[in-house]
Amino acid sequence: MESQPVTLAQALAIAVQHHQSGRLAEAEGIYRRILAGNPNHADALQLLGTLLGQKGDLRGGEDLLRKSVAIRPDSAWAYLNLGEFCRRQGRPAEALATIMESIRYRPTATAYENMAMALRDLRCDEAAMDALRTARKFDPNFSPAGGAQAIDQWRKQLQMTELNDARECVALCAAFTNLHRYNDAIAAAERAIALQPAMSDPYINLGWLYSLVGRLDDAAAACERAIALNRQDPAAHLNLGVLRLLQGDFSRGWPLYEFRKKCPGFNFAKYAQPTWDGRPLDGKRILLWFEQGLGDTIQFLRFVPEVAARGGKILLSVQPELRRLISERDDIEQFVDPGVAPPAFDVQCSLLSLPLVLATTPDTIPAKTPYISPPEDLAGKWAERMKPVRDQFRVGLSWAGRPGHINDANRSMQLKDLAPLASAGATFISLQKWKTGLTMSELDPSMKLIDWTAELTDLADTAGLIANLDLVISVDSAVAHLAGAMGVPVWLLLPKAPDWRWLLDREDSPWYPTMRLFRQETLGDWTKPVNRMAGAIAALAAAR
Repeated sequence: MESQPVTLAQALAIAVQHHQSGRLAEAEGIYRRILAGNPNHADALQLLGTLLGQKGDLRGGEDLLRKSVAIRPDSAWAYLNLGEFCRRQGRPAEALATIMESIRYRPTATAYENMAMALRDLRCDEAAMDALRTARKFDPNFSPAGGAQAIDQWRKQLQMTELNDARECVALCAAFTNLHRYNDAIAAAERAIALQPAMSDPYINLGWLYSLVGRLDDAAAACERAIALNRQDPAAHLNLGVLRLLQGDFSRGWPLYEFRKKCPGFNFAKYAQPTWDGRPLDGKRILLWFEQGLGDTIQFLRFVPEVAARGGKILLSVQPELRRLISERDDIEQFVDPGVAPPAFDVQCSLLSLPLVLATTPDTIPAKTPYISPPEDLAGKWAERMKPVRDQFRVGLSWAGRPGHINDANRSMQLKDLAPLASAGATFISLQKWKTGLTMSELDPSMKLIDWTAELTDLADTAGLIANLDLVISVDSAVAHLAGAMGVPVWLLLPKAPDWRWLLDREDSPWYPTMRLFRQETLGDWTKPVNRMAGAIAALAAAR
């Protein structure tokens, strides 16, 4: 019997086995043969680059890793190794910026340890300590390479006046922001401006940072200055747009919000058909497609009836988790699976661009609820499960959003932060599907928390459960949007610097009539809003 030829995937697997077993020469030979036949094979480039770095050829390894990330820009591992190679070649600021890219795609204990090493090389030892503490959150067993002695050696105070390179300051600003050292991040950006006043990057960073700490006028001024310095940079326009939306200035905010489509990190479908401009559709087929998270999709599905009312035959592309929940809608002609070529259509529009096309203002938001309802059989199923607690005040809890969200560290909390609710006289049901080391903690023994989340296969199941609750309490996540879209009472816990859609200084939301907002008074401190909730729940439970 003739032996079958080895496929490229099999060859790569054999090379990886050699690599992991320390047989570097054998692994290198296979990697090079793969690249001889396919010079743009991202995995082979990444693996050979890593191997060369292990052998001490840092420059050669760096060159291959740069080729790899040019082909596959979302490879956290490639950025991580590339950052370490830059650091070991004496370029810590460049290393830090590269490691931050790795963390953006996949935060790990190792990535934060490498961040700490780069920060130490930049003489930012207190920030390096914060990076090591963050590493432990991802891996409780994590221990830095130098142990306790290395940690003790890093205890110094950062002095911004010692920094004399603007790019170095920009890299530090990004790292400080990731570590939630916002005052240090602001100081780094301001120092960069002092060193190089015509650089737009620090102004872009300040537009975000000033808004986080409540300096909204300063944030707007920073964004406008960044735009004046570099009108081609979409990030400055986007930051200003988000700020305008947060302030309720939708007419100026929506056009600027479109600049998100030009920013790295946003994944947008590309279609040859033109974008709908709001004109009557007169029977034309329009593809509406999702672009961001589940909560965004749920929120903006409210606009679908308005598109249908303008004569459109709607094709809709949404995340698989939502498909079953909305599959019975009569205003959708056909659902399109993500990643699958849609049938013929005339025009297209992202769901999050519909408010711009429809000239939506805070007063014209289509806010009638419910516009999403669970299938009757699922609502009935959960009604049966609820029988033992039917006479109790039932509250659903969701305390963390999707890991990886740009503002997840501010918007999410730990279950222990909700401990004051335990005395409120309610029965709590977990709606928390995302479970990570940053957001989970041991259950409070005094809190009666029922956890059926293993049975929630998609958002249709979640909606069936929510339909049988008296109240939902959630951080800014898809659960909050789902409860609001269903017309269920929902109390939303918001950080001091909220997402733009929740506006400022109000306890209600024009998006969801049944929603009540509980805002932080101090950035990072959930104590006061949770205590207010506990008192309000106790009153509702007693009345019941």
